[in-house]
Amino acid sequence: MESLYAHKICLDVKSFISVLREQQYTSAPRLADSAWKRQELFLVLAVGFTVWLLRLVLQKILFSKIFHKYSVRIQRKLSENLYYSIAYCLSFACGLLTWTLEDWRIDLFGPLLVELWSPYPPPLSTFFRCYYILELGYYLGSLAFLLLADTKHSDFLEFFIHHVATILLVYISYSFRYVRIGLVILVLHDASDVLLYSTKCVYYLGYRPFDSIMFIAFAVVFYFTRLFVFPRIIWGVAVDVIRLILRDHTFSGFASYWPVHFSHYFVCLFALSTLEILHCFWFSLILKMIGRVVFASFEKLREEGDIRSDDEDESE
Repeated sequence: MESLYAHKICLDVKSFISVLREQQYTSAPRLADSAWKRQELFLVLAVGFTVWLLRLVLQKILFSKIFHKYSVRIQRKLSENLYYSIAYCLSFACGLLTWTLEDWRIDLFGPLLVELWSPYPPPLSTFFRCYYILELGYYLGSLAFLLLADTKHSDFLEFFIHHVATILLVYISYSFRYVRIGLVILVLHDASDVLLYSTKCVYYLGYRPFDSIMFIAFAVVFYFTRLFVFPRIIWGVAVDVIRLILRDHTFSGFASYWPVHFSHYFVCLFALSTLEILHCFWFSLILKMIGRVVFASFEKLREEGDIRSDDEDESE
């Protein structure tokens, strides 16, 4: 059975290569309408600066006053997690609204994710463009804050790589009109992030056992969206487009302009794979925390605190 499957894959690869050879490569595909315009890039930078400044004001000034009854350490953690909770709630809501306003739907567990690729390039509404500008600006601002003003956590490097990979994906997906793929991925990520930072807020506020219940819910959503659905998206990007070309040689012009498409095709796959590796790393931390919840006493859990410990806390 396995030999037959391997033989079929070899035949598909040979067929795909022959299709690429048969298709006439003339000039680069014209995607100028979808590329980042100068005014859009200025807006992205403006959003990024606004996000950085707003977070500085909220987290360092306003939220600190709201949580003044708590210790300095807890104030800092509550301010940080409350900001992220609000930010990802807004991002998740905007993503769902953008998706709702679109005239396409997708079965993420169907045999082929045709809707992600067809038509290509897809029409791009003004609202969709605004969503992408806000998302790219948000992650640029978050990256700047992470480097310049954020608390240095033990997984700082992983978060830095995550932000860089996300910025790369958002930029490329907009530039080459992989916007439907980008939208689905952003919504999937926001779903678990909302629960993550809300759970941490509840934990530091001392609302038990609600924090444990919310954490279990977060773990389930994280696993489903990032370790179950997200790999299907990666498979759709890596394999489905090839299968669609084998079914229709003229599909999306990919085969005709393959030297151009393959360049950003592999960059996208690399960035997506990097994110999935980070997801596996973070899920190992989640399982570690679940072990602490199940096997450790609640008193010990309160003493040890967040699994993403600050450097200053580790030195104490």
